[in-house]
Amino acid sequence: MIEYIYNLLNYKINHYSIGDIFWNLSLIIFTYYLFYTFKYLLFQKDNKLKSFLLILVFIAWYTFLPNTLYLLTDIRHLLDYCPRNSYLDMCAQNSWMLFVFFAYAMIGWLTFYHLTTKMLNLINKYINKHLGTFFLHFTLIIMPLGVLIGLIHRFNTWNLIHRPSHILTTLKLYFVDPIYLQQWIIYVICTYFLFYLSKYFIKDLQKDEQ
Repeated sequence: MIEYIYNLLNYKINHYSIGDIFWNLSLIIFTYYLFYTFKYLLFQKDNKLKSFLLILVFIAWYTFLPNTLYLLTDIRHLLDYCPRNSYLDMCAQNSWMLFVFFAYAMIGWLTFYHLTTKMLNLINKYINKHLGTFFLHFTLIIMPLGVLIGLIHRFNTWNLIHRPSHILTTLKLYFVDPIYLQQWIIYVICTYFLFYLSKYFIKDLQKDEQ
């Protein structure tokens, strides 16, 4: 049984292991856990400990949030999914990978949109609408940067604890190096586009249901 699970987790879809998929999805589940912990604390009686815990849990949630958006980058594993020189880069035996990786990436986008919007609604309703506006735009700008330092420089959430100086040094690149800055700007534009496009379609569907 243990050997079967081990082999399953190490089974690779075009060099991308099932174990990595489970790990990334577990990080998203943990991000939801942190969100609902924050929501639970928000409705508890006011005291000094509550404020401290709210800030602590929010910071933890915010550092895990990029793991949702990061799934969009995993479509890169479609590279060479068919033998070289395949006609129109298509092959019958691996065409299923297109939908599998796209669906996997969509989990990342939908959870990012869902979590960001739910936190925005909490902030707007129970804390401050101006703070909510700041939170939204700061998130749509800074989360793509989190994705990039994970994608290009291979940092992860845990490195914020034991390698903060390395992350700070890397972040400077995105403010002084035109190539890195260009990547960040493009990611931000795409994130804004997807966010407000999703918001429009969801609102349009809600109108039809009324």
